[in-house]
Amino acid sequence: MLHNFLFTLNLVLPVFFLVILGTALNRWHIIDDHFSKNSSKLVFNVALPTLVFLKLSQTDISSVIDWGLIAYAYLTTILFVAVVWGISAYAFHTATTRASFIQGVYRSNYAIIGLTIIMGMYGDQAFAKGAFILAFIIPLYNLIAVVLMESMVGQKKGYLNGLLAVAKNPLIWGALLGLGWSLSGWNLPKLVITTGHYLAAITLPLALLSIGSTLNWASLRKCGNVTVIATVVKLVIYPLIFTSIAVAMGYRDDNLAVLYLLYASPTAVASYIMAQAMGANARIAGNIVLATTLASVFTLTIGLFILRQLGLI
Repeated sequence: MLHNFLFTLNLVLPVFFLVILGTALNRWHIIDDHFSKNSSKLVFNVALPTLVFLKLSQTDISSVIDWGLIAYAYLTTILFVAVVWGISAYAFHTATTRASFIQGVYRSNYAIIGLTIIMGMYGDQAFAKGAFILAFIIPLYNLIAVVLMESMVGQKKGYLNGLLAVAKNPLIWGALLGLGWSLSGWNLPKLVITTGHYLAAITLPLALLSIGSTLNWASLRKCGNVTVIATVVKLVIYPLIFTSIAVAMGYRDDNLAVLYLLYASPTAVASYIMAQAMGANARIAGNIVLATTLASVFTLTIGLFILRQLGLI
């Protein structure tokens, strides 16, 4: 038991130490909002797609592709959103609040938090599998967000614009190119691999520092009932229900860990950006990101420990 607990702590705590370090560096004026904004662009437009491309291009795709796993992730996400959407109509009176709440409880920071932990647990092969699923889940997250905002908030950005944004997502292109290269059977030139590894090495630390530097911890004092409910739903109820079903269906090891982290990772910062851009309640959206990020230190540690103690991952 102690071994499993220490193993889990060694996986989770370094991730969140970097997030806290990002907050501290921002407070000490070593990095600022301008740095965070530009570093986020670098991570999501260049570094993370490069990392995903490298891992997939050098992986046996037959060991990565699992359409059943992707179908389960899709169906459970859509089902969860539909249920929360229906319940929120009775729980919250304001459409802007409902929109921020729904987005806050389904949209996961799996691309950074989840994949970092997956790599620490199982290595490159599992990371490639997680990245493959990421290429499919990002379009779903974005399309749900567009439908949600247009339906509730009434900010007409247009479904075509939403589809174009998905089509241009660098993470998706990194995954598709990596898959294509792997299927081709060609070897990447050593120069490309070495350069790519240098670039990819900055991805996760820089992303975690950037997340930490954008969080306004003082606003936790102003968190209301909506934020508390969203945090419990996102970090406890959502992963508990669908991870339990996955266990009953026979998912184990890295497959189960990928699904758990997809559900249990804290809310993505993108939900706050989307809420701000499309007229939802940005304050609540930001508080949900902050609260879930802080609380997930404990929930992820406990969840992963339980799954490992039971011999499931």
